[in-house]
Amino acid sequence: MRVGEFSLDAFFEKFQTTLPLTSITADMCKRMLATGDFKGTDCTVDIHTNAIEHIVRLSRENNVDRRLPELILSYFKRALQLGHGADEIAAVFNALQDSAGG
Repeated sequence: MRVGEFSLDAFFEKFQTTLPLTSITADMCKRMLATGDFKGTDCTVDIHTNAIEHIVRLSRENNVDRRLPELILSYFKRALQLGHGADEIAAVFNALQDSAGG
């Protein structure tokens, strides 16, 4: 099945290959949140933020709805404001909690 020029079968095949990585990342985040130690060696909030900015830019250039990536980017930018640029992705939860508190 295709949507426009996009093969849904190919998308979901690739999506399925990311599930083990998602599980590993979730486990890492859980440990980091429990200890409050967000230092690691995988991928910093700085790097994730750059990638999400790229997604937002590509969405804009290709007339794709970018509300969700812009919302996600706002949380990553908040994490940067809180000083978590060199930390792992789990630190973004601080931005979520901070934003929820008002």
